[in-house]
Amino acid sequence: MVSFDTTTQSAWVQLAVLRMVPQPGSNPPAYVTKTYPVLVQVPVYIATGGTGRLTFPIVAGDPCLVLFNDRDIDTWWTTGNTAAPNTPRAHDLSDGLALVGFRNKANQLANYNTTAAELAYAGGKLKVADKVALDGSALTLKQLLTDITAALTVLDTKTGPSAAAAIAVVNTDISNLML
Repeated sequence: MVSFDTTTQSAWVQLAVLRMVPQPGSNPPAYVTKTYPVLVQVPVYIATGGTGRLTFPIVAGDPCLVLFNDRDIDTWWTTGNTAAPNTPRAHDLSDGLALVGFRNKANQLANYNTTAAELAYAGGKLKVADKVALDGSALTLKQLLTDITAALTVLDTKTGPSAAAAIAVVNTDISNLML
């Protein structure tokens, strides 16, 4: 991906495959390779449903897969309406859709989690399995909550009335929820 426009959620994409162009008049047929032009304003897939969405900070250089439609998608792209195509064009470079996130073997994700769903960005990570873990680059949410309950326990011994039962419930809840 060359660039991404957050306002239109569209991308400028340079295909990472070369096209084979026949040399005129060559016998037997000979081919030369050429780059495709940069595809402009390619709609990018964003996971949404109803009023919910899951977005990621898409940046230049992110890999994507471009799928090409059979027909002109200009009317749908500009209005969202079902309509006849604007033109008779078919299988055209102008009618692509980008799916961001496909990775080639040279750029596989490190430490792929096979036991929990993960949402990670920079040094932070949210893991969801039968329990939840929220890890920052220096501290986990579980550790923070444990530190808070430890501080409350110390405070409880110095003040009255006793909050020991409430603190015990919070500690149990933390253990039940967090990895």
